[in-house]
Amino acid sequence: MSMRRASVSGLKYTWIGALFLAVLLVPAAGCDDGGGGDGESLCGDRKVDAGEECDSGELVGRRCEDFGYRGGLLNCTQQCTYDFSMCIPETCGDGVVDSGEECDGSELGGRTCGDFGYTGGELGCLETCRYDYSACEGGTCGNGVRESGEECDGTDACAPVQRRGMQREF
Repeated sequence: MSMRRASVSGLKYTWIGALFLAVLLVPAAGCDDGGGGDGESLCGDRKVDAGEECDSGELVGRRCEDFGYRGGLLNCTQQCTYDFSMCIPETCGDGVVDSGEECDGSELGGRTCGDFGYTGGELGCLETCRYDYSACEGGTCGNGVRESGEECDGTDACAPVQRRGMQREF
């Protein structure tokens, strides 16, 4: 198979070279940043655009402390706004449940493991003033999985019951 050459402005290109140039140039002419063509930012592109506080893991060098928190882990929401849920409030550790805290030390706001679907155990409080469920028992009732302390949960392992020679499924 022979390649034909075409002369463009005195230069010779093979048709393969011309195709290669076309592939490189055409996308640039119709470039789309995904923002609708009107300069709109695209949340989720890992680039903080106008109107965004953050984007994915890009926090623009900001930390919880920059917003008046004692510490913690600043995150970014799917709407490209800061998520302070893992930041530690300045008042955390004073023994009083303040705004932004679930608990503080031994003060649990009257809550127990049972309030969160567990069948028992001891609810605790982390140093971040967030609930500690590690000592709660029985799993979470209603999650469809029979766990320790549960007779059954949803359709999972609700064992057949023998009554007067009959077997019934619950």
